[in-house]
Amino acid sequence: MVILPSAFENTDGEKNEGINTSIKMSKEANTPPNFKGIPILAFALFVVIIASLIVVLYKPQINEPVAQEQNKNLLVPPDGMPYLGKIDATVTLIAVYNPLCAGCDPFYHDVEPQLMRNYIDAGLIKFYSWPILAISDSETNYNVLECAAEQGRYWEYRKILVGQPRPADELREFQKDDYFLFANEAGIKNKTEFASCLDENRYIESIRNLDQQRRDASIIINPSVVIEDIILTNPSFQAISAILDRKLAQ
Repeated sequence: MVILPSAFENTDGEKNEGINTSIKMSKEANTPPNFKGIPILAFALFVVIIASLIVVLYKPQINEPVAQEQNKNLLVPPDGMPYLGKIDATVTLIAVYNPLCAGCDPFYHDVEPQLMRNYIDAGLIKFYSWPILAISDSETNYNVLECAAEQGRYWEYRKILVGQPRPADELREFQKDDYFLFANEAGIKNKTEFASCLDENRYIESIRNLDQQRRDASIIINPSVVIEDIILTNPSFQAISAILDRKLAQ
């Protein structure tokens, strides 16, 4: 009997390595591929694609800011309040003080004339004189000025009233006859209406309202100057001029 060598052995009895290698390769070929890392890579690629589409296609809705008028002024003059300057002046200056107060002479006689020459007459600002009821006779004097304003003589009467001589560091007290004398000098024609205005204290309530507005703005120093949202206390002309020039340049 002839015994053929085993297919898995060499003639010398050793295993056939070539055949084993073929078998191993065949087994490896039949082994499914390893997909462990593929799901993570696919998900990452998906995220990148979606993010790119969002960047390209998304158009954000931008809400434009709505312009709103904001009143920056600390004091707002009522309609009809007398002022000096041009109606279309872009900057408003309000002098908050009693021109008859002790210690206010330097402002009235020094600062106001310079404002008149450099800004008011040039049409650059509007100038208001705002009441401050810090002394007992203030209401009467302010009421007289408003009565003069009814006949278009506010500033003329104010100049005469403030120009009256008075004791140093004291407020001069005026009598009714004094007010009529000043009215003649100021050119007030209708004396009957002027007298009725004085007797009725016609503007006392509106003057108190203005003074309350002044208090609400925390303006307590006599004199003070208000330029829109800025308060200057007992200021020099130079200090006022610096603020005015800055506001006018805006």
